[in-house]
Amino acid sequence: MSRKTPTKRKFSITASRVAVLLFILFSSYILFNIKRQQMSTDKQTVQLLSIENVESVTPLPGNEQSDRKNAVIMPGKFEQYDPFLLMFEDWIGRNKGFEDHPHRGIETVTLVLEGQIEHGDNRGNFGVLNVGDVQWMTAGSGLEHREMPHGNGGRTLQLWLNLPPDHKMTTPRYQDIRATSMPTIEEEGVKIRLISGSLEGKTSSTQNIVKTLCLEGFIKKGFSKTIHIPSKYHSFLYLISGRGKFGKEKKSVSHGHVIWTRSNEDGLLFVESEEDLHFFFAGGEPIKAPVVAHGPFVMNSKEQIMQAFSDYRSGKFGGQVRKK
Repeated sequence: MSRKTPTKRKFSITASRVAVLLFILFSSYILFNIKRQQMSTDKQTVQLLSIENVESVTPLPGNEQSDRKNAVIMPGKFEQYDPFLLMFEDWIGRNKGFEDHPHRGIETVTLVLEGQIEHGDNRGNFGVLNVGDVQWMTAGSGLEHREMPHGNGGRTLQLWLNLPPDHKMTTPRYQDIRATSMPTIEEEGVKIRLISGSLEGKTSSTQNIVKTLCLEGFIKKGFSKTIHIPSKYHSFLYLISGRGKFGKEKKSVSHGHVIWTRSNEDGLLFVESEEDLHFFFAGGEPIKAPVVAHGPFVMNSKEQIMQAFSDYRSGKFGGQVRKK
């Protein structure tokens, strides 16, 4: 007599073995990914950055352009400050201002701290900037423009950013960046407006030639913040007002000073407010190119500077500056 095969039992045993095998495989997969994430996190740990240098601003007397000014980044130390060329803080009275003048080979970043400033150029651009607004001008191959008080005048910060040799003659461009349109990072005691670049998952719409992280920040007394700075960036923070502790060393610095830092890897700049803080921050990757500057022109050789003056005198920078 033939014996019947217990098919149900065999099926049950096989299913159990498959279930056990799947459980083992799934558990191994989960453990592998957890370990991989831990290794990745360890590799991606971002360190607090040390302060490289702290410099004092240089107060300057008033002239026909402004009632008074501060040299925040003094021109001339181009290799040391690369990619930044200079920065001035100006108190522009109602009867002062920067009349028509040319530029070539740079970008200017102008932040309004108080009042209103109007601007125009010979490419048809004109506008009025309010507190917190920024004008990002790419002079490139050359243009002529003006910056004048609107109403009772205002207070500004203007940063000059160098252009790489292959972009010195790029087409000029204006970007008026309104404070109300800037991505903003807000948490208890902290407000940061993102002028350029990316921070904490937010990205500015500002177009850059030299990748630049640029911020205006406000931190209430007793609060702190870390700013993530990309690798290879050379960065500075200017204390417009207040006092705080900065960097890995938690160095105490007061308003009227500039803090410099750099790192080969991604890093965090620690900022803690001892008094209500208002600051301007900018960071960018050094260009590492020769710099020859004369007045409003910044190029890579004396011959290029001479050519800039020749082109300007012959009218190659364009026509009349728009006044309104």
